[in-house]
This record gives sequence, C-alpha cells and structure tokens, in this order.
Amino acid sequence: MKIKFVLYFLCLFCLISSCSSPQDDVAKHLEAAGKYFAAKEFENAKIEFQNAIQLDPQNDTAHFELGETYVHLQDPVKAAASFSQAVTANPDNIKARLRMGQILLLAKETKQARDAVNEILEKQPENVEAMHLLSSIQIQERNLPLAVKTLEKAIAMAPSDARTYLFLAHLLYAMNRLDEAEPHYLKTIELDKTLRAPYMELAGLYRQKGEPDKIEPLIHQWVAVPGDPVQKSNDLGRFQESRGQLDQAEKTYIDASANNPKNSEALVNLGSFYARQKKNDKALDIFLKALNLDKENPDIQTSIATISFEKKNMKRLKRLLMKFWPRTRTMNRPIFSKAACM
Repeated sequence: MKIKFVLYFLCLFCLISSCSSPQDDVAKHLEAAGKYFAAKEFENAKIEFQNAIQLDPQNDTAHFELGETYVHLQDPVKAAASFSQAVTANPDNIKARLRMGQILLLAKETKQARDAVNEILEKQPENVEAMHLLSSIQIQERNLPLAVKTLEKAIAMAPSDARTYLFLAHLLYAMNRLDEAEPHYLKTIELDKTLRAPYMELAGLYRQKGEPDKIEPLIHQWVAVPGDPVQKSNDLGRFQESRGQLDQAEKTYIDASANNPKNSEALVNLGSFYARQKKNDKALDIFLKALNLDKENPDIQTSIATISFEKKNMKRLKRLLMKFWPRTRTMNRPIFSKAACM
C-alpha cells in the first residue's frame, strides 16, 4: 500500500512539475516575439507580445516591446498607447516615458511631450536622450538658441556621445552657423566613424562654404569605413556625378552590381544613373534585372513604368498595370494613374 502511495505521489509530482507556470509561458512568448522582431517579422512579433500581455497584463517590458513593434508597423497611435501602458505598469520605465514623449512630439503635442521629458529629467537629471528630446521640443517651439544650449549641456554630461555632437552640428548648420557646425561634425566622425550622416552633411557644408577640395577626401574616408558596400558605392557614384566624372561614376555603379549580384539595390542605383543620363534603354534593361531579384518592390515597378510611359511603350506599361495595379493604385503614383486613364 505504501509503495502504491509513493508511486502515486511521484507520478503526481512529475505531472505537476511538467506543467509550465504562467511566468514560464510569458517568457516563452517574449522569447518568440524577440526572435520575430529580430527577423523583422513584426506582425508575428506583435501577436507574441500580445499573448505575453494577455498572461501578464502588468508586464511593462511586454508593453514597451509591443510599442516598439507598432513603431515598425507605422502605427504611432497604438505605439503611444503601448508605451503609456508600460509607464502605467511601471512608472520607473524611463525608456517607455522617453518613447512616449518622442511620439507626442511627432504628433505636435508639444505640451504633453514637455511634461513627459520633465518627468524623466526629475528622475534622471543627466539622461542624455531626454536632453535630446528636450532640445527637439525647443526647436519645435522655435527657440533655437535655447536648443543649442541644451545640446551643449548634454555634451558636457556625456562628452563621448557622438549623437549629441551630430544633433548640435545639424542644428547649427540649419541656423547657417557653418563655422561652428564644422568642428561638431568632425568630432562626431572621430567618435563614431560608422555614422553616414556627418559625412554627407559635412560635404554639403563644404559645398555651401565654397570649399569643394575638402569634399573628395571626406567621401573617400567614408567609403573606406567598413559597412554596406552598395550604399557606399552609391554615395561615391553620386559624388562623381556631381563632379561630372560620368565614366568613373558608371564604373562605380557597375562594379557594385557585379560585386553584389543578388542585391537589387545595386542594380537600382545603376539603372537610376542611366535614367538620370537619359539612357532609357540601358536603364530599362537594368531595372528589369532588378525586378527579377525583387519582384514585389514598388519603386522598381514604378521606375519601369515611368520609362515605359516616356518611351510610349504602352504594351509593357499595360502588362505592368495588370500585374501590379492592385498593389500600386493605392500609392497615388502619377505614372500608374495616367496610364490607367488610357
């Protein structure tokens, strides 16, 4: 009898221990959501985060990550609601407060955005991202000198944060304070060589200052930094075009497409170059090759339609319309709209 009782007890223990706890299920949903998010499968990530929240409505992390997912799904209203729920679940979730403030600012709800950033700075007076948000609020309020001071204060708080130097450089450039902007761009590059914006904006600044000789070494410095080879070849090619070095630019685009044969963007860059040079036959040939690599890309479809329209190749244009019109007609693309009326 005792043996039967022990066996019964052991079986019951094994049965109970094999059942996962609610927290284990939450963790599984969060893990699955994280994998979907990393793979940019945002609809699936959304479902998994919602499943986690259903099991644990007070999980501020799940609410926050769901908000980030809605940002990628371009649904700012639901994103703001999720960030707000994260703050309700955990008032100390500074990241959620910050994201909520950023969305409010984008919605031009300046007062509410300022309230959000003030609450952050009360808890963390040296939060650099909150200072960035505060400066953006001041810019929206047209108080540019105060925004400059805010960013200078943020630099004093975190002198190795490249983004702050970039934000300040961008603001000074917009205020036409070019001589002050330049060293901040250079400092940004010194701190983080992988950021594209300071190179491109500094090149524009040199062009505006009438110092074109400084642009070429800057572009070559950017191209030499490890990173996306297609983006870098496009930047180099556009620079060469601006200098009238069309043969060199063409070679740059051709080399990029040859070195990245499965990258449709490289072909699009080459096709766009031919289109800018009014070499429509070459451009069309390249865009059709790009379409074979990325059949769902509406920009490639539109480029082909544009050239077909210009060449009055109505047969090809109508084939495109029949194939892609259900997807493209909602995009208000003028070439498709004109063709549809023929």
